[in-house]
Amino acid sequence: MKHRLLSALFLLVGLGLSAQGLEGVLVERYHEMLGAAPGSSPLVTYRIYLDLEPGYALLSVYGEKDRNLFFRTSTRFFNDSLNGAGSGDQVDAKALAEYPAAIDSWLTFGFASSVHKAVPLHLDPDGSILKADRSEGITTYSNSLSKRDGLVPASTVPEVMYLHITRSFLENLSGHVIETEVGAYGVLGHVKGATDENVVLIAQLTTDGELSYAINAGLRAPDGSIVKWLAYTPKADDERQHPALHLKPVGEARF
Repeated sequence: MKHRLLSALFLLVGLGLSAQGLEGVLVERYHEMLGAAPGSSPLVTYRIYLDLEPGYALLSVYGEKDRNLFFRTSTRFFNDSLNGAGSGDQVDAKALAEYPAAIDSWLTFGFASSVHKAVPLHLDPDGSILKADRSEGITTYSNSLSKRDGLVPASTVPEVMYLHITRSFLENLSGHVIETEVGAYGVLGHVKGATDENVVLIAQLTTDGELSYAINAGLRAPDGSIVKWLAYTPKADDERQHPALHLKPVGEARF
């Protein structure tokens, strides 16, 4: 049943283009911790948001042949083996205060826990449930997350469904790439941002390496039409490319 629903969701993306809808991509440095050794790279938690125009909603994030969806790092993605999850909607909200659950790596569709929507830190209106003032010698979150946590209560949190996307190393294994050329993820319906700015979180990734990605997304316009945005060069009249959907490693050519 889930595969049929996601297949229908994926097909919606190709119906047609009638508006803009995508203002850009916000890559937020959500949390940063100094490297374990002197001179080593910091462990950075990135939150990747799609910045949608008012009234637009996110339908799917997907990959297709020769237009892969991917998130990569030059090293490894960090995961919390105790309280972590592979999808933001599955994060146990009660465990977030326990380091390092809040900086775990996962994909998502607007949600950052089982009871929270995600919001950029600078738009967070309600403080933090995360604390940094614990006993000396115990690793904790940075002081910034004890003031704002990028979480706002959600009235409902639908299940995020994944088709042909392997996320196992975001749960309990180690890896450096999430990629699909025939897969998609989303919810039954659509999602808008938690605030009037309408930014929707699609991934939280923690790494001490260089992050890169290519994202394709389907949006629903206010009039009900479907907008298709690609990281890649368009091949049809109903496709648009946005340069912010491709974050390339240093020295790599753009698509």
